[in-house]
Amino acid sequence: MLKKAIVIFLIIFGLVALWVSTSTTTMEYLHYYRRGDAWWNSNNCKHGNLVGMAYLDFVAQYNTTWEATHKSYSKRNGDEKAVLYLFGDSYSWPLRDSDFANIAAYHFTNRYQGGRYRLDTSKTNILVIEVAERMLLEYFSSVKMKDEFTTNKEGKEVMGAKNNNLEVLSSRHGSFTGIGSLFNPRINQNLEYNLFNYNFLSIMFKVKATFNYYLFNRASGDVVISEDRNYLFDKGSVSLNSSSGAYTPIAMQTINEVVKNLNFLYNYYRKAGFNEVYFSIIPSTPSIVQPSGYNQLIPRIQNNPYLRVKILDIYNELNQPGEDYFCHGDTHWNYKGEQKWLELVNKQLMKVR
Repeated sequence: MLKKAIVIFLIIFGLVALWVSTSTTTMEYLHYYRRGDAWWNSNNCKHGNLVGMAYLDFVAQYNTTWEATHKSYSKRNGDEKAVLYLFGDSYSWPLRDSDFANIAAYHFTNRYQGGRYRLDTSKTNILVIEVAERMLLEYFSSVKMKDEFTTNKEGKEVMGAKNNNLEVLSSRHGSFTGIGSLFNPRINQNLEYNLFNYNFLSIMFKVKATFNYYLFNRASGDVVISEDRNYLFDKGSVSLNSSSGAYTPIAMQTINEVVKNLNFLYNYYRKAGFNEVYFSIIPSTPSIVQPSGYNQLIPRIQNNPYLRVKILDIYNELNQPGEDYFCHGDTHWNYKGEQKWLELVNKQLMKVR
């Protein structure tokens, strides 16, 4: 009887763990509420997400310090002409309306959640589509953005979460349901997070990380150390078999398909009423700091003769010898890289009269 009860419990526990790990909404909830130092919280990423994944907090050169001070445009005079819609991801979500010039309003939509817009026809409406290079092929292999970033046809105000002066116009499109949940591409990472990523277990992973780093010159888990050992990379960004890999060979047919989809989206949102649409690809760290063998994805997209979208070219801005625009222990850019991108956006916003 006891054995049967244990088996039933394990089956139920496994099914619950599988469901939780395949639900984007539930995982977002867990990531938010499991932050902290309690024993049941997850190993935090206060020194960078890759540092946290690899338990390499003891290596000072990888620890990331975050700066939050930007040039502020918070003092408005009421004559601002532009309304900025930013359809982006984790590179741009920390930004606030005070980071942008000459705007009467700022709306951010998280690409993982989707959202709605309602244009102010008395202003110049600008749409900036920002995407990390590692997600470019996956997301823009189709034109699903038009269904995930849509107009509010009912004409009602869309209520969103507010964070300081940032309004997030969100509607959930990221959850996996039904049979499709079995194909969540992050199921392995999510299961590891739910089953093993707890502060009271971290000592075991830290011991393992120490041995791996000092004895075998490598990082633990899905983290790879750069050839010069100055940076940590997400394993997918350097894989030769991943659509997110900086060194994965890419057929010209794939490039042309993405360009065709970007042109479609450009025309779609211009017809919807946006006065201008810009596209910006944020390069992966290895594309810049370890370029040997780079598949040239960004230049091949941006320089394609058939591309009609206006480009905010941050790739060439960051591809400067001797400059350091990326975090050493995180997948994102550092403060200097972020500022470079803001300069590109604000240059276009200042042109609106």
